[in-house]
Amino acid sequence: MQASETSETRQMGQAALLCALVLLLGLHPVASYLYLPALPLLKEKLGISDAQAQLTLSVLVISFGFGQILWGPVADRLGRRRVLLLGLGMLLVASLFVTFTSQLAVLLVGRVFQGLGIAAAGVCARAIVRDCFQPVDGIRMLSLAFSWLGLISLAGPLLGASLIYIGGFRAALGTLILCSALALIFIAFKLPETVPAHESEQVSIAGVLKQFSQILRHPLFLSYAALTAFSYAGHYFFLSLSPFVFTDLYGLDALELGYLFSISSLVHLAGTFACRQWLAEHGIRKTLKIAGMITLAGGGAIIMLNQMGWQSIWAILLPQSLFLFAHAIHQSCGQSAVSAPFSKLAATASSLCGFLITAVAILLGEILKASLPAGREGMVDGIAICALLTTAVAWTWVQRYGDIAQKADA
Repeated sequence: MQASETSETRQMGQAALLCALVLLLGLHPVASYLYLPALPLLKEKLGISDAQAQLTLSVLVISFGFGQILWGPVADRLGRRRVLLLGLGMLLVASLFVTFTSQLAVLLVGRVFQGLGIAAAGVCARAIVRDCFQPVDGIRMLSLAFSWLGLISLAGPLLGASLIYIGGFRAALGTLILCSALALIFIAFKLPETVPAHESEQVSIAGVLKQFSQILRHPLFLSYAALTAFSYAGHYFFLSLSPFVFTDLYGLDALELGYLFSISSLVHLAGTFACRQWLAEHGIRKTLKIAGMITLAGGGAIIMLNQMGWQSIWAILLPQSLFLFAHAIHQSCGQSAVSAPFSKLAATASSLCGFLITAVAILLGEILKASLPAGREGMVDGIAICALLTTAVAWTWVQRYGDIAQKADA
């Protein structure tokens, strides 16, 4: 892998840069995967309903999405370091409240600010990749970071479940305190500013809106944003419903949930390895065409097995594994490619994509929940619909507009 020649890359070294990316991007899976095994117990201990427990997951996703669109222009104006230090400090304080509160209202507010802090980390991490690498190399670097994140996601559910057994659900929630503190210290002492000074110029609200309009009119951005959004929607739909389906229908406890989510993380890890291999052999558009085929196979299989009356938990997990394997490829390629034409607006483009991904996931998820049956059957149908939408984008828009080997125009 050849990085673009920047003083920031030379100063940090690729190993330190990779470490920074893993720390920053790892906050989202830590906040999610360590939280998921705790959801049923959280509901019991706080005396809240299933809907209220799901709300504690949803508010983080919503604030994460809206936070990105706020942080992006600020990171392009003030630089990556300032936004990261502010966002990580916010995350650390919010995690303290989330861990030790016994009130639902405080928990929800804390999850909102956790989402905002994680959004700052995600936006700046992806912008740093665009600052330091050319688009194709950036996809490979982001995929490599996602491989390491796969290890975090692999250990996360088991660690969360183990912590629940040892110290209760608060021990699992408190892990984010440690992770956010570690990321804050590393960024404060190891990360140089990666956006050149002449690009950190002041912009007005009107200027930001103009930049958003410019980005939204670019067909490459729309193609990859749509691809990632529909793929993430299917993954989010599964994550938000599966703890309750698996607990209520199959009687799984927190540790067993941890094992299942760790298996999913292992599949995601394999997808990141395949992504880098296929990119080298086929290029990005053919890689995504193959990934789309795998996505469609997963969506078709989960519907077919359900229609055949197979009620085993593996009739969900095996097809979902195909979807998740391909999701790792869509995510690695899409989240990096959206910034390819926008070298001077990398954080803004990344933040806009992040907002759209979250908005689509929540909106589509709520539509599906309202229109599909409750429980297992609705979850299966929703995943299949998201698989069909993802494949359609991968085989059409991405093939037509997804050439990232073009000059930056912003």
